[in-house]
Amino acid sequence: MRTLIGMRKISDYKLSKFLIESACEGAGCPFVDLNIRFTDKEQIDALSNNSICISGAKNWFDINSKIVLIYFTHFEQICDGSLMMDSTEMEKVLDLWRSFLLFLCHDEKNVDCFKNDEQFVSRLYQFPIIWLLMKDIICPAYEIQIENVAIATIEDTSSCDISEYLDKDVLEIENSFIGLNGCIEYDPVRDAFLFISVLEAHGLDVHNTIKEIMSSELQSKICGAMKLFYENDKEVNDFLMILLTYVGIENKIEYLVVDSTKKASNKNEMIKEAQFMNNLSNSFWFFGLLEKMLEPSRGTDWSVYKGLNPWFREIQDKIEEEQKKAGRDGVTYESMLRIRSGENTKEENNTILEKNLGSDRVW
Repeated sequence: MRTLIGMRKISDYKLSKFLIESACEGAGCPFVDLNIRFTDKEQIDALSNNSICISGAKNWFDINSKIVLIYFTHFEQICDGSLMMDSTEMEKVLDLWRSFLLFLCHDEKNVDCFKNDEQFVSRLYQFPIIWLLMKDIICPAYEIQIENVAIATIEDTSSCDISEYLDKDVLEIENSFIGLNGCIEYDPVRDAFLFISVLEAHGLDVHNTIKEIMSSELQSKICGAMKLFYENDKEVNDFLMILLTYVGIENKIEYLVVDSTKKASNKNEMIKEAQFMNNLSNSFWFFGLLEKMLEPSRGTDWSVYKGLNPWFREIQDKIEEEQKKAGRDGVTYESMLRIRSGENTKEENNTILEKNLGSDRVW
């Protein structure tokens, strides 16, 4: 993958770029997008020939932590300015940065998930929240045809950022696809970057499209869809924060989702909610919606028919037998219930419950 993508730059690793740009803005100097050179040799990570040299990068966590470390260490040399922090404060910032990267790579909810170090290819419809946003909101709004883009997922590699669109015309490859770094376990951040890549794959200007979405009625529709998919408002806000930061929107608070229960407690109001669930993705109708989306790609499943047919046939034979005995076209509802329960419908073998209880009564 690294050979396919070619020379890397800091801007190719978006989260590192966000942090460095914020530091440059605070220092009052422009962001300098340096090249990144990888080497397998064990040597000291350093700044050389206006490039960041990184050795022995084992995964996405390593490369992002080293990018920020080297950039901040040589900040004055790169940007002709000084960071607005001393060495102690910078060490705290770097510790928080590494903790944040670890959080993205090791989500507690996915601890028991199976991990695979091999590359495998899936399709966009296998990522339901992104497929839903594109199919029902973005594509109709921009009058474009949805494409079931190929997504190549690679576990634990530093060659690919969280998500990148690889255009066949630019890279001179057979087919375009999206590269997804599988080491990211925190779904809202992974989905946000995947959403950015999918917009690019559909030929949309990502920055302008996201800004238009956030300033139109589409924003409430997207938030509504994500509240159905994610477990809480924090995860929805994390998704939105990535999009807002990517396009450089400063006043992010007004676009975030406010928890309705907290909003009610602040106003001393009571809000009634029907069928409250901590995780709406477990609701029956939601999975019904997914099944409806997947229906065109599925064929008829005869295993259910084959499994239930002998049982239905047995009951139907008993009903037909009772019809012949009664000498009429149908049987009474009571007889059908007795057949279903396995009782013998002959009168002499039937026992009325009232008679059984009569001897035990005291009145």
